[in-house]
Amino acid sequence: MKRTFYYITCCLLFTALLSSCSTTAENKNAKEQSSQNKATFLRVIDGDTFEAVYRGKVEKIRLADTDCFEIAEGDRLKSQAKRKNINTKNALNKGKEAEKKLAKVLMHNNILYIAPLTHDRYGRLIAYVYAGNLNVNQYMRYEAGCDAYPDRSYYKK
Repeated sequence: MKRTFYYITCCLLFTALLSSCSTTAENKNAKEQSSQNKATFLRVIDGDTFEAVYRGKVEKIRLADTDCFEIAEGDRLKSQAKRKNINTKNALNKGKEAEKKLAKVLMHNNILYIAPLTHDRYGRLIAYVYAGNLNVNQYMRYEAGCDAYPDRSYYKK
């Protein structure tokens, strides 16, 4: 009976030791990976694009799968307004509101985590962006009135 108890205790301790070593290695790898994907926020360009220092250089980063109204009048804004069946002035106001919300989120979370996908034809890095535990892409779609952009044709160069 004592021998069985001793054997079970040794097995449990050995298993705990192995799992802690494995967890430590995974945590170290996750930290290394997350430090490579850190970015420092610089400025907002519009509701779905901003500049940040990423991997040692200034990058324009576009939120993947997210499309916000434009912040300047033009053909793109007109087509967005027409698609949503609103006038251009309202679309412009929604674009400026989205820009403010993105700025507010990114300014309060200066260090960002980037999950890059690719570069688009304009040289922007298309990525999923995290500010702490907040998925910025989802936040902009659900809280700032931006559309989901399932058409990935803009990823192409």
